[in-house]
Amino acid sequence: INAEYMGKKHKFPMHFEVHEEDAIRRFFQTEGFVVVRNVIPLAQVSATVDELWESEQLLGQNDVTRDDPDSWGDADWPADPVKGFLDVRDASALVCAWCNRQAPDLVRAFQIVLGTEALWVVEDRFGTMRPTVGVEHTDGSIRDHPEWRTEASWLHVDQNPYSTPGFSGVQGLVALTTATPTSGGLAVIPRFHRERFANWRLEHPEAETTGANRLPFYFPPGDGSITPLHSELVQVTMPAGAVVIWDSRLPHQTYPNRDNTFRLVQYITFMPADRTTEEARRDRALLKVAHSRMAGDENAFPALLTPLGRRLLGLESWFAPSGSADQLSPAEESSKDLESHRYRRAG
Repeated sequence: INAEYMGKKHKFPMHFEVHEEDAIRRFFQTEGFVVVRNVIPLAQVSATVDELWESEQLLGQNDVTRDDPDSWGDADWPADPVKGFLDVRDASALVCAWCNRQAPDLVRAFQIVLGTEALWVVEDRFGTMRPTVGVEHTDGSIRDHPEWRTEASWLHVDQNPYSTPGFSGVQGLVALTTATPTSGGLAVIPRFHRERFANWRLEHPEAETTGANRLPFYFPPGDGSITPLHSELVQVTMPAGAVVIWDSRLPHQTYPNRDNTFRLVQYITFMPADRTTEEARRDRALLKVAHSRMAGDENAFPALLTPLGRRLLGLESWFAPSGSADQLSPAEESSKDLESHRYRRAG
């Protein structure tokens, strides 16, 4: 994996601030990915890491404790040990995770890339990688744990080149810890989203019968072996509080941890809001609110949502003026009025 790609092959910076809109847009269009710094304040990043460790939805289960490496073994570790994914059972129970999803600078970065202000958030998972070298245990011993390394070769795209050759969407993640060349992190093949992705089906017709509808689409042979494409992978290093956004046509994977630090990320992405499916989106948002209230979480969610967050979730319309009849009243957000809201809209 070429960790020096951006510094040696190109004479422009890899990271941007959110106000550098034209540079963000150009870089993304050319390379297929972009890193924007400082979209989440460091204090909020720290609070999110605390929530990640303490919440029973996340790492705070199975007797896993933050300061005891003896509890990080595969038997108790809640995350997928192969790829490091940590799924969330009930996203509405997490406060910091939702605050991150509606962070104005984060949202603005996606608005720049996608070319629209009207976005809907896509709730996603977390990613964790345990330290694998020089881990200090509570008994004072220092040990390596190569068995904790995630998979080293799973190059794929989350868009099928046979069924969807054109642009379809983006993916993203926020770094909760600094991503270094040895911490583990995202690796991508820059510029593949241009002609190479669309041409893949033409150059590899033999794979269409088995891969036409497969997602994720693993590049042949798809058995974890190293292929010539792997030599083009570039590590995406980034500071905590930064977001990386990549085109779904960009081949990517993670590279494993090889040091004594954790790699922690929150996967966050957005898609353009669609006026034609707005009612269905709103109904799903109302169900989420109803579920949260039934679970006794109403003081956190949806109360923590800002006006921007309410639009991102779909509780309020991007297309209707504020205060119009198409906006939800507090009563319509209650579980008992969900069906009356549907019937009122249908009538």
